Amino acid sequence: MINISIKGDREMMRALEPKRLERAAELSVNDTARKVKPEGSRRVRAIWNVKAKDLNRHFKMKLAKNGDLSAVLFVSGRPMSLAKFGAKGVRDVRGGVVTQTARSGRFQKRSRAARGVTVEIERGKKTRLPHAFLATVAAGRTGTHVGVFEREVKGKSHHRRRPWSLPIVERQTITVPAMFAQRRIQKGLDRFIDDHLAKNLNRHMARFLGR
Repeated sequence: MINISIKGDREMMRALEPKRLERAAELSVNDTARKVKPEGSRRVRAIWNVKAKDLNRHFKMKLAKNGDLSAVLFVSGRPMSLAKFGAKGVRDVRGGVVTQTARSGRFQKRSRAARGVTVEIERGKKTRLPHAFLATVAAGRTGTHVGVFEREVKGKSHHRRRPWSLPIVERQTITVPAMFAQRRIQKGLDRFIDDHLAKNLNRHMARFLGR
């Protein structure tokens, strides 16, 4: 959660009548709040290899109104599927090899690529899961979902003797709130909010004062 509350030029604030000052403050907070969402998304995506549409659906903004001069950006979400992080799978099939992504698949007769699924959670840091695979499964009543799946290994001897009997689980990773909670994200957003909020408030107060 990111809270945006008012700061500005004290001299101009004293010069405005209360109703106009409140209106200027409300406009300033909301102008700033509307920029925080895309700025936060941009900063997160600069570190994590996730698409904007998969990130932004976890945001909800409450704007300032009715005398409440603060805006709040709520960030929610469960652990994200590894398929959202540029997952690419390679698996053997009869007569060749299939290379998959979350959106498509391509058949080849031969491929030197390592089998399994490769993901890039943080930009520039790739990880390969040699026994994982991409699959589309049912989601909800009518939808589908692409995920990275793997048999859950509970013991080496059991895994070697009867690997087909092990449960298949979907691999997931960090949540969107955990991305935003990172110190490097929070510090940058705090500076962004302070700079834009002060500028917006001074601009709106100057407009109401006729300057």
